[in-house]
Amino acid sequence: MTEQPSNIHGRKPGRGIRPWLLIPKVVAVAVYSGGLTATALLWFSRPNTYDTHPSQSADLVDQISLLFVYLLVPALLAAILFGLCLLIQHAKVYSRLRWWQVTIVVIVLGVPTAHFFMESRLALLREAAA
Repeated sequence: MTEQPSNIHGRKPGRGIRPWLLIPKVVAVAVYSGGLTATALLWFSRPNTYDTHPSQSADLVDQISLLFVYLLVPALLAAILFGLCLLIQHAKVYSRLRWWQVTIVVIVLGVPTAHFFMESRLALLREAAA
């Protein structure tokens, strides 16, 4: 028989809370990516705007609005929240990693920019559909 190795590093068995934070983050990112894909498919699969009835344009705007309000924004917020919870565990280590620094800059600059840009585009679509 072999002897059980002793725990010389003082680590406790198990992985802690990290998997419980990582799994929902991956799901939230997948839902966000799927929502963006669904939005693109809705947008680019519509018929030519000159041939459509205004009610069809209004329906398209309503569908895209529902996707953003009930799917994309909550998924993005969940991904950011779970990412912050993962960050709290090893903040010092992550703050030295270059890829993490770039990711944070992209999130801090990209999310508000995309939000205001898409909000203005959706307002123009609503005007055109009305």
